[in-house]
Amino acid sequence: MQGFRLFQSPYAGEVNKEVWRIANSARATMGGVLKRNGTTSGGLMDSAANTDDLVGIVIGFKGTDGVPLDECPTADYGHTVTVAGPNYSITAASDNETRGKGIYVEIIPILPGMILSGYLDDAAGTTTGSDLPGYYIQQTATAGSNYMLDENTVTLTVSATTLLFMTFPNPADGGLTCKDPSSEDSRRILVRVLSAVTNLI
Repeated sequence: MQGFRLFQSPYAGEVNKEVWRIANSARATMGGVLKRNGTTSGGLMDSAANTDDLVGIVIGFKGTDGVPLDECPTADYGHTVTVAGPNYSITAASDNETRGKGIYVEIIPILPGMILSGYLDDAAGTTTGSDLPGYYIQQTATAGSNYMLDENTVTLTVSATTLLFMTFPNPADGGLTCKDPSSEDSRRILVRVLSAVTNLI
């Protein structure tokens, strides 16, 4: 599956998983990064801009009381499932945050210092730096494609939108590349989380 996943954590012990309701009428994509709705509610939804403050990475979905997703009939929970390539999305009902039977998203929180494995939306090295450590890079800025890194955003220049991720040295090749050594897919690279918020400068 494409998408973000945890490669290494600087925090002691296992990173706690969290369960949140999906925002009303909003979409959440497996392996994608989420933001708070923040406008009309505190529910979570797909990031749709590389300036979004990020909350976590989607690792699963549940219904009310922890019911597995495949046991949540859409007639009762009001959601829709969209399959696009190797990833799928859930779009919640218009009243998902208040209805008795709602859809929840299970996430790993994005915290500074974490090393993530991310999937590029183009071949590594197409843009100078996307296969090398020490470059800033952004997630894709389209909801539904937010499970990928935007390969052509790599840069050495600091700005408000480049403070989220930096390509990280591959420990298996002495830091010559940022390739994820745990994957055979050449588009999967390592990134360090610099911050989960974009408004620091």
